[in-house]
Amino acid sequence: MGLKIGDIMNTNKLLLLCVMISHTAFGTTMFWQEESEKKVGVTSEVIEKKKEKTNDVQMFINQHERVVVMFTLTYCPYCRYLQPLFDQLEKKISGSVHFKTIVIDNKKDFYKNAFNFKTAPMVIYYKNGKEQKRHGSDNKAMTLGKMRGYIKSFFG
Repeated sequence: MGLKIGDIMNTNKLLLLCVMISHTAFGTTMFWQEESEKKVGVTSEVIEKKKEKTNDVQMFINQHERVVVMFTLTYCPYCRYLQPLFDQLEKKISGSVHFKTIVIDNKKDFYKNAFNFKTAPMVIYYKNGKEQKRHGSDNKAMTLGKMRGYIKSFFG
């Protein structure tokens, strides 16, 4: 009774399934996530921000008059769509508005509970420490123009 090609393929599928379940249960980073971070331009500085605590984020919000915070996941397709728009917006409006990207890969539940949101990406606009608006990007309808419009309407 020898090993057949189908047995090997099923074993590999089972192994991949076990790795994925382990990732989900323990919140570890998978090898393809690290590669995807490079593709979407997530810098090591942004990746380090996921280690911040709620107090650090809240302190940042309270330190500045106008703040836009984006909570994102490196492996989320909608986050990947919105991240370049957020980066462009930051470059065009830097100085008068402060931007912060929080990568929540390893602390999804923590940040979702602390900032009261259910899905990522989540962009929250603050003025003088008070929330003005929030939105996600569950479709490709969010544009740079819409985000600039939100900033103009909330921050002048």
